[in-house]
Amino acid sequence: KIDRELEQKFRILFSPLQEQRDFDLWTTEASATKEYSIGVIFLDIDHFKQLNTAFTETIVDQAILPDLQRLIRDVSLHRGAAYRHGGEEFLVMLPNSDVSETVAFGEKLRASIEEWKFSIEGHQPVGLTVSVGVAVWPAHGKTLGEIILEANKAEHKAKDAGRNRVCVATDT
Repeated sequence: KIDRELEQKFRILFSPLQEQRDFDLWTTEASATKEYSIGVIFLDIDHFKQLNTAFTETIVDQAILPDLQRLIRDVSLHRGAAYRHGGEEFLVMLPNSDVSETVAFGEKLRASIEEWKFSIEGHQPVGLTVSVGVAVWPAHGKTLGEIILEANKAEHKAKDAGRNRVCVATDT
């Protein structure tokens, strides 16, 4: 059994180092199959700075981020793997998933997060939205870094288009 590395701060989602290991494993397995792709979903919390200002970074770290990570992990658990990619950025990789499947899963994640109410002691429940970018290996790049860059660009398109939506990387 291979141990998978969790990120250090919350130990809920996998680490960025693990995302590279998983990608390498899946692309190696895919080399024997012509019609194999890996969907990458890049999520970023909308209006995160306002959230930190309203509640403080400590409260957000203690009350919101762990619950959000559990939600992302639980939605992704039987379909792929979820990773903490930055402070409020997350990555989900879906092995053997084409663009349409990855977009549909990204929409499922986005809607699940929008519907969830996060509890902060002494406050009304808080709702969050996320902007989501989708890219797929090998259509949008050859390396994980290229795919993440394209998914991140698509996430920025989602933010520019009004947030709380899913956008797809431009075909190369």
